[in-house]
Amino acid sequence: MTEIKSYGRPPVLVEKVMEAVMILRGQEPTWAESKRQLGDQNFLKQLMDFDKDNITDRVLKKIGQYVAQTDFQPEIIGRVSSAAKSLCMWVRAMEVYGRIYRVVEPKKQRLNAAMSQLKEKQDALSDAKAKLAEVESKMAELQKQYQEKQDQKEELKRKAAHTELMLDRAAKLVSGLAGERVRWEQTVKDLEERLGFLIGDCLIAAAFMSYIGPFLSNYRDELVQKVWLAEVKKLGVPCDPGFDFCKFMAKPTNVRDWNIQGLPSDSFSTENGVIVTSASRWPLMVDPQGQAIKWIKNMEASRVQWKIFICYFITYNIILIQKHFKDVSSK
Repeated sequence: MTEIKSYGRPPVLVEKVMEAVMILRGQEPTWAESKRQLGDQNFLKQLMDFDKDNITDRVLKKIGQYVAQTDFQPEIIGRVSSAAKSLCMWVRAMEVYGRIYRVVEPKKQRLNAAMSQLKEKQDALSDAKAKLAEVESKMAELQKQYQEKQDQKEELKRKAAHTELMLDRAAKLVSGLAGERVRWEQTVKDLEERLGFLIGDCLIAAAFMSYIGPFLSNYRDELVQKVWLAEVKKLGVPCDPGFDFCKFMAKPTNVRDWNIQGLPSDSFSTENGVIVTSASRWPLMVDPQGQAIKWIKNMEASRVQWKIFICYFITYNIILIQKHFKDVSSK
């Protein structure tokens, strides 16, 4: 735009282009007005935002006269001024758009009218479909409720028959277990009594687990019965006078499984088995007869792979068992 504005007296073709631009913009088609419009900083933006849909027939006719001239071509005008060439292309584009718009616009209006009618029909159809769907939904809901009631009826019949059968069986069971009442009452009494000894029993079991492992059976019994129990009673902590470490820490079913897996059935071995399975650290076992290794391998064979290190010291074979999973077995 600076190039065109710099002309004092512009070339004829440049002046012609500016006249066409001014006509499109609704301004006076003179060079003075053109220079004034070119001085506006928003001139290019105004051209870009030009309302091309509302070009009047009068303006379009005038612009058509310019476009029809043989020298009003971008290639010819570009030889004089490149800026004027761009404006010439813009004028020609607006003229073509205006002519086409007058052909297309009536068709667009008819299309919009048809689309409006179509939308109305589609809305009416949608309303009808919605009402139909609502009716079908209510019908389906009623059908579902009817089926549920039928199912409830059948279920109640089945439950009634089952309840009668259970009542009959319960009567027979109560009659057959009447003699078990005394034993159950005694069991409840024993459990309540053992619950009162829980604090002291836990204390002694924790001490047994932590400190008594290296000692023989007779020293274990003496330490528990004559030292720890006496001291706990002296401190006023409730504990079972007949405390048994194995019965307190292990279930009979677990002990039976250990015996099947190779653990000797004597109380000393059972105590060691409880320590091995309940301790949070790996145990060190003195096992010259290989009983411990046999028991542990049978017990853990199906659950985890073990890696066993055997060290020999003078006359004792000390077997140190350490867990290793398969991912470190090659180390």
